[in-house]
Amino acid sequence: MEEEDWTVPWAGATRSYAGWVPNVRSHLSFSVIGASRRAEAYSRSYHDGTSRLVVAIERRTSHDYPWPQWLVRRLWPDLTQHWLMEGKTRPARVFYPEPANSVPVDPDLTRDRQGMLVGRVHVFPYQEEPVPKDNQDVAIKAIREELLLAPANPDDAELDALHQEIVSRAMNGSLNRIEVQFALLRTGELRLWYAEKGTPTLDPASDDPEDDLRKFAEQAYFFIKDVVHDHTHHDPSSDQITPLVQINSDKADASHLGEVAWRRETLWSLSREIERLNRDGGLVDRRRSLGIVAYAQAFQQGMMGHLRDPDKASGFRAAPAVYDYDFAHLKESIRSSIDVASAAKAQFVQLTIAFVATAISAISLVASLTSAHNGVQTRDPAGSPKDGVSFAHGDGAIAILAWNPFLTGGTIAIVLLGVLSATLADGEAGLFNSLQRVISQLSRATSISLARSSRKQVAIDWGMHVVAALLALAGAIGCLVVLTTSLGA
Repeated sequence: MEEEDWTVPWAGATRSYAGWVPNVRSHLSFSVIGASRRAEAYSRSYHDGTSRLVVAIERRTSHDYPWPQWLVRRLWPDLTQHWLMEGKTRPARVFYPEPANSVPVDPDLTRDRQGMLVGRVHVFPYQEEPVPKDNQDVAIKAIREELLLAPANPDDAELDALHQEIVSRAMNGSLNRIEVQFALLRTGELRLWYAEKGTPTLDPASDDPEDDLRKFAEQAYFFIKDVVHDHTHHDPSSDQITPLVQINSDKADASHLGEVAWRRETLWSLSREIERLNRDGGLVDRRRSLGIVAYAQAFQQGMMGHLRDPDKASGFRAAPAVYDYDFAHLKESIRSSIDVASAAKAQFVQLTIAFVATAISAISLVASLTSAHNGVQTRDPAGSPKDGVSFAHGDGAIAILAWNPFLTGGTIAIVLLGVLSATLADGEAGLFNSLQRVISQLSRATSISLARSSRKQVAIDWGMHVVAALLALAGAIGCLVVLTTSLGA
């Protein structure tokens, strides 16, 4: 009997798939399935603590359109199906590293009495005919009511009765129902397969029936991931960072190549997602990539480097064909890029604030100069200054500024911001960061060409930067001259 407990339920299946539900603790809790998602879920343990019943149902719309769910459901109702997951936990072997002194691992250390959730995923397809549609709607509504009214503290008989009632309604209430077997382990390892008697009837007109089965399995995979784990480090609508890989049963039985392949594919997929977030994303995406690194490290520690072996007392053996990634250095590199991007963003915010403050100050100064100029002018009978300056007319330098104070303020702000960018800003935060790089490169090349001494090179480098700063100040000085001369106008 004990030997039967350790036999994996997907063994011998001709259509078998493997995937991984992302988690960082390698110890999923079956009691919180569906707690933070849209699914209606029910999870209760049997009194002896050796098993747990888990049921979850959710309406899902499978699409890749950039439109809201309600619109897709309205335009393409056949893309919406109800998905039901029902299963019970059972004992499972858990990998435990071999001690350094080569002493055999105690089998009790590798036993988790609720380490595997085994059950079925039922897919209720879209029904076009009125009668099958009504029957399916009645069955789905009844299942939801069963979960809603299920006892909070049931005894074992009530749990069994609830489970049987839900399975009966699922099997008898839906036409062309699709059924996928699954086994979910606490490490996040997820196995999907089709039972010989439960394989759905394929469409004879389909060009690739096997591909249709794979798509059903993939959607079941996404459904289980959606109700099992919280999408902390990625968008819930794009939960494809870990793939579902079909296991070639022939190769798997001969040399476990299928078991190695799906582990490699999963780790490669996580690594590619990390690179994508760092290459194409901003600060938020780079911080999210650290979460994906945590996923990758958890998967590498909990799933890589070993395979199941029923001949071993521990249930596992080493897998030298699976190699590890060095995520420690990658994590440090990402943190460094986050620090650089954060500094650049902070400088950009400071320069933006300086730009707005300078523009407002310049506009206020122009308005004050205009008021001071008009205040000393003689006035006509209507009370207006004869030689005053307004938005529409006037002579002198101050009239040029007052013609459009917003344009004046913006021009002065841009000039001052250019000075700050060319002299004070660091990295990519400057307004003219490309010009800053050209100036720095030209200064460095000139200093090396004209002097061999390091001190002279530094002096020449600083000198060219001073010249560049003075050139940038020329525009600002011109504006200050205009403002100064206008005070006497």
